[in-house]
Amino acid sequence: MAKETGDLANVLVIDDSDTYRMMMKKVIELYFYANVHLAENPGEAFEMIPKISPDLIILDMQMPVMDGFTALKNIRSIDGTKDIPVIAFTALSTSTLVAELVKWKINDFIKKPTTTEIIVKKLKPFLPLKRDIGI
Repeated sequence: MAKETGDLANVLVIDDSDTYRMMMKKVIELYFYANVHLAENPGEAFEMIPKISPDLIILDMQMPVMDGFTALKNIRSIDGTKDIPVIAFTALSTSTLVAELVKWKINDFIKKPTTTEIIVKKLKPFLPLKRDIGI
């Protein structure tokens, strides 16, 4: 969560889809006290992480060049990142993903396609809520 009362949380969204990055940004900024940082690929994210010190990472698990599991392994190797909550954002089948959650220390997942209600419900445990969606 945010470092001090009144601080905005920093959320890093890593997804190769501009549509999903912008959807996440809009929902998070509307419902949570958070700054949203966007990365189109893991390489961008690796550069951003030390600068922004994210409180939460939302990670697409299927991207070109580097999949989410490999990206997560590399993210966890950056100093100070082992305890940052990670939410997988994926079109992978639930059974495939659930088997990997514990192994990769992924806190939760959001299945694509998704809705505003599901995003808010999944992010509520990790971010300070600005307004509730009533779910």
